[in-house]
Amino acid sequence: MSMPEVLTPNSTVTLNSGERMPVVGFGLYKATDAGNSCREALKSGYTHIDSARHYENESAVGEVVRDCVADRDSIFLTTKVKAPEHGYESCKNAVIDSVTYPKPDRWDLILLHDPTAGSEKRIESYKALAEALKEGKTKSIGVSNFGVHHLQELEAANVGPLPAVNQVELHPWCQQKWIVDYCKSKGILIQAYCPIVRGKYMDHPTLVNICNKVNCEPPFPSPSIIPFMAY
Repeated sequence: MSMPEVLTPNSTVTLNSGERMPVVGFGLYKATDAGNSCREALKSGYTHIDSARHYENESAVGEVVRDCVADRDSIFLTTKVKAPEHGYESCKNAVIDSVTYPKPDRWDLILLHDPTAGSEKRIESYKALAEALKEGKTKSIGVSNFGVHHLQELEAANVGPLPAVNQVELHPWCQQKWIVDYCKSKGILIQAYCPIVRGKYMDHPTLVNICNKVNCEPPFPSPSIIPFMAY
């Protein structure tokens, strides 16, 4: 994996699965009107939409994709299976539900949303994701909010390929260097969420000082350095 020299909305990176993922994604989280948010994001040039079962907006994503996207392969869709659905059978059923109309008929990346279900369920859930990968329900699989020991546990269990992605909170005030370094060593892409900290540090003296030096407004320096922190 290597960073594009110039980042644009169309910049991509190759995952360890061989698939190309847009570097910049639009996270829906719990948008009050997820369908409209998704539609406007695609119109604005985003090609990566990040959803999750916990956000309850997969159906909105599916509807917008069918209505607005002529070439499904031109966009990248991510979803996540929440911890209450972890375990082999429940995760398998969750994935089946996530590819059932009106939701998208496949995803490009499916993640385990967090590691809180416990060791056994983490491993069994990842096994279910590995099967979904073989069945074509997704092109890549990965995890979110996993620490180093969670990743080591998955590798030792050997129930599927190494995660293509570990999506974690990452920004100048939460650098998680030990996780970043470990993932780099294993070829697992670190994907950042909350790169602008939901606007909490717009008036932070360090950020304001940097903005003054480069003649821009907050929060632009913060998200612009995230890809380089992750690499």
